[in-house]
Order: sequence, then structure tokens, then C-alpha cells
Amino acid sequence: MAFSTGLAASTSFANEAKNQPMLWQAKRDDSKVVSNESILGFDLSGQESVRDSFKKANCDYNIVRRDLFYMGADGYVQINDKQTLVREDTDTRLAEVSKTYRELQPNSIMNFTEQLLGMYPEGKLTNLINFNDSKRMYGVIDLGTKEVTGPNDSISNRLHFFNSNDLSSGFGVFFTTMRLSCCNQMSSFTGRVFRDAKANQKGLSMKHTQGINSYVQALPAIINRETNQFNGVISDLKQLAKVELSLEQAHKTFKALYAEKLATPIYDHKLKDKRDRTIDDLKEVDAIREHFRSGHAIQQTSFNDESTGQSVTPYNCYRFLNAITQFYTHDTGRANSKIVKTQQRLNSLYHGDNGRAINKAREVLLNCV
Repeated sequence: MAFSTGLAASTSFANEAKNQPMLWQAKRDDSKVVSNESILGFDLSGQESVRDSFKKANCDYNIVRRDLFYMGADGYVQINDKQTLVREDTDTRLAEVSKTYRELQPNSIMNFTEQLLGMYPEGKLTNLINFNDSKRMYGVIDLGTKEVTGPNDSISNRLHFFNSNDLSSGFGVFFTTMRLSCCNQMSSFTGRVFRDAKANQKGLSMKHTQGINSYVQALPAIINRETNQFNGVISDLKQLAKVELSLEQAHKTFKALYAEKLATPIYDHKLKDKRDRTIDDLKEVDAIREHFRSGHAIQQTSFNDESTGQSVTPYNCYRFLNAITQFYTHDTGRANSKIVKTQQRLNSLYHGDNGRAINKAREVLLNCV
């Protein structure tokens, strides 16, 4: 049985699409879909030099240390074990740190970016964000693209890097795969799963301690080995695209994503009593189901399996993963402000639950097929 509109109906999406093709025509949004990084930071053409790009994004600054004092009974007294990090050109106060803390200068990140792009002639720095008044920095480097289901379904291999000057994180890098048509970040490892990625040698990070600047300069050679995994990611996605999504697979994925919520009873106004929460009670499921139905995540109606030459249904596990990714990449966030909501999503994709959910869905679906 295939995943259906009500999760309990017997008709599959694929069958409905065949019987009522106009009803299931993918809805197209003429407005340009942009990434969260594009909303918050600068889209870079890749034609500028790295240093010009950092300057354009207001990320070409120097960090200095200033001593801290407090007002004692007889005047100012210096605090010996703490200092303040300050952006030198604007005097912006960034954080109070210990004397063993080692700040990572933006110039070191520029050198890292230049060195990496020197190893990938087709690579380009696509996004750079000065986040929270120089307290954090996010960047995205595009290392190349490959097709999954056809020419209109290109996946970009992207290296993300991040750093903080406010003690919120160390310096880190990780890969994601982005569908260029909808800017969905189908990550191989993002969010909290970044810790697991490090354990599996798929992501790298370092605290702001002695030697961090030297460590960053040594990263490109390590990253070069990791890019070989991109072919494996594309192979996984092609495998998902060959399998029509079943009701059982959809249920299994939702139960894995929302196990905590499903374990909490819900008050039923009709019954006037509490009952077990079901998948159909979840607003997230409604949104994901709509993305799957409408085709926002996948515009292509069908494609041919390279190994058999046969046409493959578009209502498959790959489409379902894209629907989930669409939701977590573009729909979440509770703030009224578009900018604040985007900041929430980006933080959650890099460091929180959104990135973890995308990875969990991908893991469950791959295990199913």
C-alpha cells in the first residue's frame, strides 16, 4: 500500500496521479526559492576573490583583546583571568573569555577558503553570513553538482563552515547536498548529528584552544578525502527514487521522527477525554503530506532508471525525503519576522533538531529500501 492523502486510505498517490493527471499536476511557484543562507547573508557570484567576498559580507575584520576592570572601593581593579574580545574596526564587544581561549581570526578562515578553492577549480564561495553583529560567521562553498533523476534534478555538494566569537561554538565544517531547484538541504550530517558525523569522520570541528589557527590551515587536505563520499550520497538518492513509497514506510519514518510527541497523550474534544496521539494528529505530518502531494519538492513527473531503462514512478521514497526536507528547510520557525524565523531555521539546521530530523528520515528510508 502506498502513502496516501489520509495515511489510512487504500489508494496510492501513484495510482491517483495516473487516473487524474491534471489533479496531480505539480504546483509551480513562480517566485524564486532561495536558501536560508541567501535570506540572511550575501549571495556571492563566485567571480569575486575570496577577500573581496569577505569584505562584501562584512567578514573581513580583526579581533583584539581588551582587559577587563571592575570598580573597587579605591578605583578600577583589573580582572586578571578574563579579557574581552572586540572587533577592532568597530569596537563591537563580542564576548568575555579566559586567557586560555584562542580566537580564530577571519583572516585564517579566508586563507582556509582560498586554499580549498585552489584544490577545486570549479568550486566557488556561494554564501557568507555575518551573524549577530560579528558574533558568528557562516559560509557555504559549492564543490560541484551531479544529477539524480534527470537534468532538472541537480544536487550540489556543499561544504559549510561556521565559527563563533561568542563562545556558542568552535570552528566546524560539514557537508550537505542541496537540490538546486528548491534549495532543500538534504544533509549528510547537520544539526546535532554533527557530533556523530565527527565520530564517523564525516564532519570536523575544534574548540577555540591552542593551535586552532594552524588546525584550520590543515583542513583542506582532510576535506579533499571526504568529498569522495558525494558519489555515495547520489547513489543512495537514486536508490530511493526507484522505490514507490508505501504506507508502511511513511508510518515508520514518521514514528521515528516524532516518537516523543506520539508518546504524549492528546485531549480529544469529541471524546472529552485523553487518548493516544496518532500520526494524523501531527501538524508536521499534514505539511509534509502536502509537499509530497503537490510536488513542490519534485517537479519532475517521471524519469528512467539508468540500470533498466524503465520509467519510475515520481511518488517514491526520494520524493518523500524531499518533502520532509522541504518542511524542515523552509517551513519551521515560530517568529513573526521573516528574518528571525530564518535565523531559527538556519540555527536548527546547523546545530539543532531540523538537521537531525532530515538525517533521521534519510536513514530510516534507506534502511527500508
